[in-house]
Amino acid sequence: YVYRHGGITYIHDWKTGKPRDHHAEQLALYALWASTKHSVNPEEILLYIEYLGSNQVKFLKVTDDALERVQNRIKSSVVDMSEYLVNCDIGRNEPLPMDEWDKAPSASACKWCNFRELCSR
Repeated sequence: YVYRHGGITYIHDWKTGKPRDHHAEQLALYALWASTKHSVNPEEILLYIEYLGSNQVKFLKVTDDALERVQNRIKSSVVDMSEYLVNCDIGRNEPLPMDEWDKAPSASACKWCNFRELCSR
């Protein structure tokens, strides 16, 4: 949930489970979106993770370092995924045939995969 009030952009995310380290990275990604898409200065963004089960609210301050880390993670992920494109050409964005994709070493990983409906395995 995002809103602006008094020149500040507030970003809230609700979680039903336990606190996890990756939640902060997810909120940093939202801050990067606000900064990039809406030209909001990082110091004008306040992040809140609200854990519904425990009534805890975790406040996170946006830093240039956090934004740089999440941006580097995105870039690294794009480079990794480009291996599944013809000639690794990100601009062309044409996927390799599925039979050239690496399969998971164990089918147990498949239940968490975002692409399981596409995989014929």
